[in-house]
Amino acid sequence: MNRIAAALLAVGALAIGLPALAAPPTDSPPAFSPALPTPAPPPERLPAALRAELANVQSFRTSVAGLPGIMTVTTVVLPDRIDTMTVIGPLRSETLEIGADRYSRVGGAAWTHATVDAAMVRANVASFLHPFETGRVTMLPDRVVDGRTYGYFRTDAMLVVPAAASGASPEPAPETATTTCRYSKQTYLPQECDVTFAGRPSDLRITYGEWNAAGNVIEAPTDIASPAP
Repeated sequence: MNRIAAALLAVGALAIGLPALAAPPTDSPPAFSPALPTPAPPPERLPAALRAELANVQSFRTSVAGLPGIMTVTTVVLPDRIDTMTVIGPLRSETLEIGADRYSRVGGAAWTHATVDAAMVRANVASFLHPFETGRVTMLPDRVVDGRTYGYFRTDAMLVVPAAASGASPEPAPETATTTCRYSKQTYLPQECDVTFAGRPSDLRITYGEWNAAGNVIEAPTDIASPAP
């Protein structure tokens, strides 16, 4: 029996009230036994009520602000519908993704149609819930804002972010994204998240709302431009 096994038996015996086995006599002083490493604490999880609400989400609306001169408002309907309105200065564009169909237009022009990978669209839909369902979760203390108490949590995950968002290299590359989110203590649904990349403030704020609202409807447009001959 090695020394570590004997030590474990001794600790186990003490824990249940039995006499520990005596160590055999030896002419030399006992060798130093290194302390066993302290086990890491189990990873935190989002509150059960918040996870349950997210599991029941069918649709929501989100907006992203903070990129210079760019504003996006997106309606998401699970499992495979996205309506994204993007404003870049005076330019306004809109893209609808419905299964394998993508419709796009700029300004008031007619819609154009293209076929896309339906699996990619479903993955894009899932990515909007990314801050809540992936990464290492750390629950934060509640805070009072304007007289109301809100819950907070933080997630840390590796994301591939565009250079415009991260301010890093010209090519997209994996970076550690830290997302701090506020959620309602009444509905247990997220309201807004602030994102930083690799510890640098990004001034990127994602706002969530209209959870499961009846108005979250995405349908294919009818005024589609004819393809060029």
